Amino acid sequence: MAAPVTLGKLCSNTSDMEIGDYIKCVYEAPTANVPGYFSQLGTIDPTKHIVTTTITDGGEPVVSEEEVAYTELPTTPGTTASGFFYLLKADYGLLMADRMIQQQISWASLNTFNYIYGRAFNCSGTKTEVIRNVTITHQTVAPSDTTTNSTKTDTTVDNYKKADRTVTKVTTAVVVTSNVGSDGSTVESKTITTTVTEETIKYAHDANEVIPDDSTTETDPDSIINKANVPNNVWY
Repeated sequence: MAAPVTLGKLCSNTSDMEIGDYIKCVYEAPTANVPGYFSQLGTIDPTKHIVTTTITDGGEPVVSEEEVAYTELPTTPGTTASGFFYLLKADYGLLMADRMIQQQISWASLNTFNYIYGRAFNCSGTKTEVIRNVTITHQTVAPSDTTTNSTKTDTTVDNYKKADRTVTKVTTAVVVTSNVGSDGSTVESKTITTTVTEETIKYAHDANEVIPDDSTTETDPDSIINKANVPNNVWY
């Protein structure tokens, strides 16, 4: 839904509004069945400030900041909300929302926040600040490692090889988000995401490589590897 279809205009200040004019306003309700808060009334391009602190594998924290633009609230409301809508001036001293902005919220909950009989709001340009603390941990699960028996024919060894390994890598991301509203309220949420991947790692020694004999008889695979100048337990 775009801007309201009226004979009025988009305004950035309520004092400039005539009947039929409209103005943007941000509404955020991060928790279901709990009334949200209004902010940035009249801001043409409202944004929220996001601060993200990321710590990977116990290292130093990396802090980033960004301004993220709000999107328009859907015309079919959800149980939570985060976005902007339009207020239309329907009469002198009366602004009406152009859509429903939140659903499935009880009368008792609205009354607790004095929304039934009316309350004063400070809809200034104060922005919502989102603080995200991200902890990422990488873990590699030890793979199975099998070795085939070596054989020796005359002066060459051509059947010794290490089997390819399958390594399981687990990445866990813990994200703790604090939503600090323009009214000073804070709502915290936590999500944990785990990603599991498998990777095949080949042994560095070519199974078909001919390893020259130095006139001694070797049957130990590690000795054979040393003679070929291939370090033991090396994968790529």
